[in-house]
Amino acid sequence: VLDVETGRWHASTPWPGPPVFGHAGALAGDTLVVCDGVLIEPLPVGRRFAPSPHCYAGTIVAADASRIEWREVEHHSGVPLYRMAAVAHPERREVLFAGGSATPYNYNGIGYDQRPALASARYFSRDVDGARWVEHEPLPTPTMDHRGLLIHGDQVIIVGGMRNPQLVSATSVAAPVR
Repeated sequence: VLDVETGRWHASTPWPGPPVFGHAGALAGDTLVVCDGVLIEPLPVGRRFAPSPHCYAGTIVAADASRIEWREVEHHSGVPLYRMAAVAHPERREVLFAGGSATPYNYNGIGYDQRPALASARYFSRDVDGARWVEHEPLPTPTMDHRGLLIHGDQVIIVGGMRNPQLVSATSVAAPVR
């Protein structure tokens, strides 16, 4: 946790699940929602990069901001996505997720299994107070390889990323907030 008043870092409540990378999440009010990514499974020789079908919600404790009360929540679909875009809606207690890929991949969009990863058009959100997932109309263009999502007016906007087949994009994808 970064104390923005002092500029100092402090230890927080540990992450409740296995270590992952390429996961997505955002902070809606006092609640973090974080999903998916990839975990590393050791093998007798080498390792395997496996999708992580886990979602967690963590409420920041008001009396001690260094404490987070984590809990695992039901998964959004059963199909984990890697490098989705995510953002919290500034006026609602919900986190929106978009794009990603069902295949873990390296920087070039080729899966660790040597097969091309396909971008997803999925677009969904987690209502923090209602504790439910909401599926939205798919994105107009499948997209993957993101770190963030923007809300501008009544639209979510994804800038850049990668499109099928493994093409880095200099364009954006927009969809209604809902």
